[in-house]
Amino acid sequence: MVCGFLVLVLALLGTQTTRVSAALATNGRPYEEGNIVVPSPAMLRRCPERCGNLTVAYPFGIGSGCFRDPDFNLTCVVDGSTGTSRLFLRDGITEVINGGFDVGWSRYISAAYADDDAVVSGVDVYNMSSWSPPGRSFVGFSGRINVTGCGFDVFMLYNDSNTPFKACSITCPGSEITETAAMENCNGTWCCTVPFYSFNGFQFSFVRLRGQDSRVNRTGPLWNKVSVTTDYASLQWNVADQANCADAKGDAATYACLSNNSSCVDNLMTHRGYSCYCNGGFLGNPYVPQGCLRDRGYNPIQQVANCTRQCGDIEIPFPFGIEEGCYARKAFHLNCTNATTSTLQMEDDEHQVTHINLDEGLIDIKYIAYYQQDFLRIYVDEEPDLYMGYGETTSAQWAVANLTCQEAQVDMPRYACVSTNSECLVVNSTQNLLYGYRCKCSTGFQGNPYVREGCQDIDECNKTIGICEEVCNNIVGSYHCSKCPDKMEYDTTTRKCTSIKRQNIYLGIIIGLTGGFGVILLILSGLFMVHRWKRYIQRQLRRRYFRKNQGLLLEQLISSDENASDKTRIFSVEELEKATNNFDQTRIVGRGGHGMVYKGILSDQRVVAIKKSKVIEEGEINQFINEVAILLPNKPPKHRPALWMLSRNRGTSVSVRFYPKWIIVWYSSF
Repeated sequence: MVCGFLVLVLALLGTQTTRVSAALATNGRPYEEGNIVVPSPAMLRRCPERCGNLTVAYPFGIGSGCFRDPDFNLTCVVDGSTGTSRLFLRDGITEVINGGFDVGWSRYISAAYADDDAVVSGVDVYNMSSWSPPGRSFVGFSGRINVTGCGFDVFMLYNDSNTPFKACSITCPGSEITETAAMENCNGTWCCTVPFYSFNGFQFSFVRLRGQDSRVNRTGPLWNKVSVTTDYASLQWNVADQANCADAKGDAATYACLSNNSSCVDNLMTHRGYSCYCNGGFLGNPYVPQGCLRDRGYNPIQQVANCTRQCGDIEIPFPFGIEEGCYARKAFHLNCTNATTSTLQMEDDEHQVTHINLDEGLIDIKYIAYYQQDFLRIYVDEEPDLYMGYGETTSAQWAVANLTCQEAQVDMPRYACVSTNSECLVVNSTQNLLYGYRCKCSTGFQGNPYVREGCQDIDECNKTIGICEEVCNNIVGSYHCSKCPDKMEYDTTTRKCTSIKRQNIYLGIIIGLTGGFGVILLILSGLFMVHRWKRYIQRQLRRRYFRKNQGLLLEQLISSDENASDKTRIFSVEELEKATNNFDQTRIVGRGGHGMVYKGILSDQRVVAIKKSKVIEEGEINQFINEVAILLPNKPPKHRPALWMLSRNRGTSVSVRFYPKWIIVWYSSF
């Protein structure tokens, strides 16, 4: 069954090709060899130059006597209801969307084509009329077609082939949508996409999918017809009355490159025909006499104030700009499509800008269109080629105009390097071909050379510390180093010259202060060490006297009695001095032959009597130890208060014995 469909498709496509070829032979005026019109400048001035927002330039034209040959005959159609104008090629069905007719080097036209067929119940195969570039001067470069409908396999046949191929299929879910909505997401449901490259024409055939009939309980435009619409299409045009440049130059009467400063290039795509373009540094129409002129498209004056100079994180310096009047020429017009994501696009909407470097004359570009690009091509209507780079992501060089520096400086009102302290640089390609010129701030200056007073002096002395061994002197555009005068020295801290005498004074002050602080620190350290040494000697003497005065034996006696620790203690001299306010005279409560009795207040606020002996004999020490041994360890607890009572009768609350540097005290609580 499928083979039968294919045979039917081939037969119908063959019939359709014959019909279209016949139509081309009779539609309008057929192509006539030698029917070439070279109008005079006076004739061209009478020809329409615009159709809507599109500019038309020779060899294309609207109306008799305005085009070179019938292939370039254009028709401007005005919609009576809306007043909009549409421009068509000679076949009447290929619409011109955009084209660089007035730029000699641009050989491409953005075109559009649309057609549809009604769907009839019971008919399973439909053939649509072919679409071919109208005339031998055109060839299809690349494009993409959207096919909308319901329930079909889509077959495509190129005009230079005998074998159709299945391009895509269209399926239909239950819900109905509009044709516009279907094309917004053309993925095989309601709509499918067919790409094409380098073509001379093609035809479509639609074969219904098994079991699907649009007329059974189905309504809506997508069930009633099948439509073909270009998503985008690019056509290349050439002068095709001669095979190549060599043949064309041999016939001066028909040679198309009429302007001075123009050149001829062969068509390498079809190997048939040629094109003309203006030489480097010239811009305009190479197909008319004196059509290639010096590039005068740069305007160095920003026309409006308060221009937007930022798109997200990307800075946009003049000569580039976003708003009308904020850029120097159309090739530098940028579109900030999303400031949040820093999305900055060029005029052609196929290249995204990520960074602009004025100083190096570079612009970082990312190619975002559908088809691959090896060589950077940015086409802007009425503008020359000012960008030079390779690949889909590149850091491209750019020029402000296709002129040498000498040529640009002749026309000062349009000269781009308007800032003082700026200079002109030539921009050459990797093949050392002239692209144009750009501007740069002179050495020692930085900023924007494309705006007045944009180049500012660089303060090298502050920018690069230590650039000079001694004094750094900044001057306009540069700097110079110098040494300090006689009797002066360079101060690296203040970065100034100071007198040696003052330096010596400062040095003496610093040395004096340092020495003084050192001496004070040394004295304090000595005093601290002496104090530590005295305390050490004192501790050693106390230990020696403690041992000599039977202190160890006394401690042993006290600790041997389990109940003595709360009644008997050995106090240090410091504790007794604190308790008696350093044995103050007002604390004396009694006098004896061997010493004084003082009133003392201990740290726990208990009041005690402390006897400080004048002289102590060795026998008295032993007598005191024996008394402790007799009174404490061997007496029952009930007799211990008698010791207190005895003390009370003597006028004291605590019995005390003093030895040099140590005093032993025991006491009874009330």
